Amino acid sequence: NCPEERLEFIKEQAQSNLILTDEKAAEILDKGRWTENIDLSQPDDTAYVIFTSGSTGTPKGVVISHDSACNTILDINERFCITYKDKLIGISSFSFDLSVYDIFGALSSGAELKLAPSAYDMHLIKKMMASGDITVWNTVPSIMELLISNIDNDFTDDSLRAVMLSGDWIPLNLPEKIKKHFPNADVYSLGGATEASIWSIYYPVDSIEDSWNSIPYGYPLENQNIWILDENNNICPPNVRGEICIGGRGVAKGYLNDKERTEKSFFVHKTLGYIYKTGDIGMLSDRKWVIFLGRKDFQVKLHGYRIELGEIESCLSQCSNVSDAVADVKEVEGRKRLFAYVTPKTSGQIVKNTGFADKAAKLEYKVKGITSEKYELLQNRLDEISLGIMEKVFSEFDMGNEINIDRIITENNIDPKFRKIMTQWADSLAEAGIFEKKNESYCRTGSHTAENALKDFSFEEMNYWNAALEFLADCEENIISVLKGEKSSLSLLFKDGKSDIADNLYGDNPVSAGYNDIMAEAVKSFITDFPEKRTVRILEIGAGVGANSAAVLEKISGLDYTYDFTDMSPIFHEIAKDKLEKYDNVRYKLLDIDKSVSEQGYQAGSYDLIISGNVLHDSTDAGKALVNLRTLLGSNGALIMLEVTQKRQFHKISMGLTDSYSAYSDKFRLEQNSPLLEYEQWEKLISRAGYSDISSIPLSDGFNGGQNVITAAADKKYIYPDINEMYEMLRNRVMSYMIPDHIVILESFPYTSNKKINRKLLPVVDVKEEDTENYEPPSTETEIMLSGILEDILENSHLSVTANLVNAGIDSLGGITFNTRLQDNGINVGLSEIYAHPTIRELGKLIDERKNEDIEFGEI
Repeated sequence: NCPEERLEFIKEQAQSNLILTDEKAAEILDKGRWTENIDLSQPDDTAYVIFTSGSTGTPKGVVISHDSACNTILDINERFCITYKDKLIGISSFSFDLSVYDIFGALSSGAELKLAPSAYDMHLIKKMMASGDITVWNTVPSIMELLISNIDNDFTDDSLRAVMLSGDWIPLNLPEKIKKHFPNADVYSLGGATEASIWSIYYPVDSIEDSWNSIPYGYPLENQNIWILDENNNICPPNVRGEICIGGRGVAKGYLNDKERTEKSFFVHKTLGYIYKTGDIGMLSDRKWVIFLGRKDFQVKLHGYRIELGEIESCLSQCSNVSDAVADVKEVEGRKRLFAYVTPKTSGQIVKNTGFADKAAKLEYKVKGITSEKYELLQNRLDEISLGIMEKVFSEFDMGNEINIDRIITENNIDPKFRKIMTQWADSLAEAGIFEKKNESYCRTGSHTAENALKDFSFEEMNYWNAALEFLADCEENIISVLKGEKSSLSLLFKDGKSDIADNLYGDNPVSAGYNDIMAEAVKSFITDFPEKRTVRILEIGAGVGANSAAVLEKISGLDYTYDFTDMSPIFHEIAKDKLEKYDNVRYKLLDIDKSVSEQGYQAGSYDLIISGNVLHDSTDAGKALVNLRTLLGSNGALIMLEVTQKRQFHKISMGLTDSYSAYSDKFRLEQNSPLLEYEQWEKLISRAGYSDISSIPLSDGFNGGQNVITAAADKKYIYPDINEMYEMLRNRVMSYMIPDHIVILESFPYTSNKKINRKLLPVVDVKEEDTENYEPPSTETEIMLSGILEDILENSHLSVTANLVNAGIDSLGGITFNTRLQDNGINVGLSEIYAHPTIRELGKLIDERKNEDIEFGEI
């Protein structure tokens, strides 16, 4: 309706380079410099390209048209009644196609979109949800699970009315949790592929049927088709599994500039038209909905059988106290192993053993055999001797007046691992006024002699430390050989292969005995006040020669407990077994606190109490080690630890020569150039690792022993599943060859940037270790016969009757050999029965039961 002259004036006045107009006005403007008309976008034009990860390792650019995207978006808006009154929360990354709906679903309906800056910022997402005006939620299931596990147990929000979950399995218990906190929310399962315009299928989750292993994938969206096709691209009848394929308006144009991969995944079916092959496995139910059975990629072949990992995951997800489950095949020492990983449910509240914390704080122990004053005198003299040894070391290497640690190490062939401790020695000499520090070097400014530090200094109580004093003398005599790697410091500590010196240092003296006794009393208090009526599971880390173990086990004799004695080296097991032979319920295991506990075969939540006697300062990263240990503790769990908290010079000689004393690499201890921390520093570190109720139990009468017994509560709200129950359910529901070699309980799964489970980062467990550590010999005639056959096949003379035979090497080929040998011995069991009873004990029981069934009445 605008006059031509007016239009021309506006055009010139505005000096625009681009004008949005209609066809009639375009004819008027199509003069002079306005010569190029930009055509309107057509439905088939490309709307966006999203890159997804590809199985080859390079990403694929999925090309989606305007028509395809609009078809999905408008259908969802209409189906779920999205209007201008709604408020959506945008959590998904813009590189993830759920965000396409967040943006354009909101724009096309007039709804408001509130963007969360990060899917990882659950604190902010909680605040956004607490505002009470979000009506539509659209994420992968794990994000909703994170929200629910982080909100208060009594939190409710009536505003949220639509919850759309897609991109991963939806745990069967998740809809009920959503309803608890968001009572007005309808939950929808959505599915499909980036290659088919966000979603192609939906299912309204109104209720969960008892017979379900998983929530149905659902029904096709408007103008989209879902087909289940076999390997020859024929339509599968109901209840027959095949590949889920998508047709209709949502299918992508293909992969950007990638003809080869486009032709592999997209094709024109002779009767169904243009189709995308998803790589997902599913089937059509009798009730006409599609059932999702997992990725084609997750269908594996193991022991000669084809296994669907999704079926294992679905079964485990139904076990008590399992929040989520993942199955995967990992390679262990060249063999493929089937693993399952589960996470525990949350209880909604933290449970604490408050009785223990209160009682432990009141414990005390009076040191017998030496006064505090005499012990302080002894320590001071030992410090003097140690400073003399340090000075003697540097005097051995004639460097003139300037002393440079790196030069000493390089020019004298010293093992570089001693750099930290030699720097500590130089710093100690600088503090004593013997050296002066200048940048990275030191200058000699004085001298110190301590050769006669103990001469004319003697009192009866010193006899308690005779072995320790002998050790210090040996250190002085052999210190250069140790530094050059010609002798091991352990050969000095365990002189002539005996543990006398270590026993003296860690137990056989009045002060160490006092601290060990306090720890033992604290352990006893924990067991007697434990709120659950069951056996208390105790783990001791870095148990060494068992000095602390002996004190604890003596104190808790007669109580209900199991005790796992662990250290990094099996050498200590042999030493401790002699000392602890009278205690029946002690198991000996290996554990390195610097490594993933899961990868070492330890389950999250598998212990109630962890004991640590002067071990944590030996860790590479003390904070991470504390977090690792907290993972092992159950809901009522606690930590009792003893640590040297007063830095003395003689520690830098006695303990300083060991590898572990210089193992620290965490920033805080590197900055202070010492592995030892004061109590206040430990308190902060323990708190930061997630513990609470941290307290120290002192020696009585103000006795200063330079150490602290520290107690802390684990502060956890998980309810952990039972391993045996999970295996029992698997045995009842899946084929025997689908039972995992190992089930790993993790407190959380590793996730990708799109919040999908990162299978590559799931821990690989060395499943053989626990078999060798807990050997149980054959006891029946049948077990002895089976052991003999297996020892011959596997060349393993130490196979426990409780060991998993698949782990030991009875895979598909080994199973056939074993089965043949059994038949040669007149025993007829099938391969499937071997895998269903995968230990010597279980298989022996089956064979004996068969023998009894074959005996007729009247026979003798």
